[in-house]
Amino acid sequence: GDAATIALDKLKTDSHTYAGLPWFFQEWSRDELVSCVALPTAVRKKIIIKHLDKILDDGRVPTLLSGDYQGHPTGSADSVGWLFRRISDLLEENKLAAAEMKKVKAALKKSIDGLLKHHSRNGFITNEKNETWMDTDFGDYGRRGACIEIQSMQLNMYHLMYLLTEEKTYLLLENSLRQNVRKFFWNVSMLADRLNDYTVRPNIFLAAYAYPQLLTKKEWEVCIQNAINRLWLDWGGLATIEKNNSNFRSEYTGETNESYHRGDSWFWINNIAAIVMA
Repeated sequence: GDAATIALDKLKTDSHTYAGLPWFFQEWSRDELVSCVALPTAVRKKIIIKHLDKILDDGRVPTLLSGDYQGHPTGSADSVGWLFRRISDLLEENKLAAAEMKKVKAALKKSIDGLLKHHSRNGFITNEKNETWMDTDFGDYGRRGACIEIQSMQLNMYHLMYLLTEEKTYLLLENSLRQNVRKFFWNVSMLADRLNDYTVRPNIFLAAYAYPQLLTKKEWEVCIQNAINRLWLDWGGLATIEKNNSNFRSEYTGETNESYHRGDSWFWINNIAAIVMA
């Protein structure tokens, strides 16, 4: 815990958190919003509120808020979901003032409207390849389509908007999407990683973290146990793809990023999985 706090502190300035020094000296919205939960409340809140002004017309926030990175994906499918997941944290902690609540509602409405207009297909929120945190592709589709954690993040956004406004439109949107995800992603034993793709990946833990109401506790237990059976590595972490998949790489491939999302075990996913299971 102390080591993690020190490491995070060394990546942080007053209201910016850099992804990783010296290689990733840019401000990546996803990295900042995932990790800011560990910062003191005042600093965390300042970072989160800052992102509300960054929402684009398509409902997302930029992949990079500062700096440049050649070849980065044109969009981040999940950064905006992380933003409003962190807003949900602040709301639960009663840390939002009235003026901030007004700002949140306006930003959330803009985001929902933009996502439904620009990134919705057949009732789901979709993304292009390499726009989720699994932003590499080797012999697959780079997770193009409707991804499970993106649906959960959208569900959390609808849920948050209904809590803030009590407008039934958002309750109906939440109920409709939840029913569709359960119908088309949940097969009573596993959640699909993407629509029509039951490849086992640890993204189900992100889905559970963003919107635990998707499944019942018993259903989550079944889903998680079945996933662990396929993802668990003997040293004590989760692989990024099931071990019997032809794309699985049993060894780290270094600067060639083939193994990054085809076997490598990421600490932040392991930690979120532990939080979900706890």
